[in-house]
Amino acid sequence: MPSTVPIRVVDEYGTTVPGMVAVFYWLEPSGRIAKVVEYVPIQNGVALYNGEPLPEGAFFGVTVHKGSGLPVFRSGRLTKLPGSPSEVVATSRINVFHSSVGANFGLNSPDGSPALIRERLSNLPSRLRVEEVRLEADNEGHEVVNVQGWVRRLWSAPFNYSLALKLSIASEPGHPEDVILIEPARAGVTTGANLGDLRLLLDRAIVDGVKQALEVAIRHIASLQHLIRGTDFPATLVSMTSLTVVPSHWDPSISMLVHGGTISGIAEEVIARD
Repeated sequence: MPSTVPIRVVDEYGTTVPGMVAVFYWLEPSGRIAKVVEYVPIQNGVALYNGEPLPEGAFFGVTVHKGSGLPVFRSGRLTKLPGSPSEVVATSRINVFHSSVGANFGLNSPDGSPALIRERLSNLPSRLRVEEVRLEADNEGHEVVNVQGWVRRLWSAPFNYSLALKLSIASEPGHPEDVILIEPARAGVTTGANLGDLRLLLDRAIVDGVKQALEVAIRHIASLQHLIRGTDFPATLVSMTSLTVVPSHWDPSISMLVHGGTISGIAEEVIARD
């Protein structure tokens, strides 16, 4: 017997968005996809799950898409599908805010949370002291982090380090905590003192700091969108469907489409947490 999964997708005006599709998955405990079960159109506010019962030890996952595009909603690991009754409430529902209006922020502006990058770099080993961090964007769509500081061995010597980062949209249904993925686009460039084995630590700190900064900035945008539009559910789960790094000599920025959603009702029972 099919399971009725309530899914509500609204736009900036609170109007139901047509042409949306739900994808159902079986997920491993790690959140990795074990099987894509089926694609189902969302009609009259519901998607009908016709797949087999969940195997023991697995989790459900649900994503919501506009046609064949990237997901505007990712559920994470679910012990049961929304809509299933429980002892607490009669039903639960997926709620999605589908944005069609792009948002942006400057990489070096407070909206981009660059202070979080500097904070992460301040926690490097004492042999490596960072004094200045400057964010840029190149013409290949990368964010570029430029670091100036001092490295101490027998004596202190200045260095400059530049690392280009590839930014990509996170789309895994089992890991909605990741909104954006960051990785070095190529090896970093050092001038001045040789960083030696500290270079790998610096790379890791840069990647971690940029990811944290952008995650905070993007989630803040999602929350603002819900607040401005008066959406009656929070942006608990955030996804993106567009991401562009815009170079500029004065104010490099990131433009994106950000969507927020939640699972109302028995979320604490439905969403599997570590």
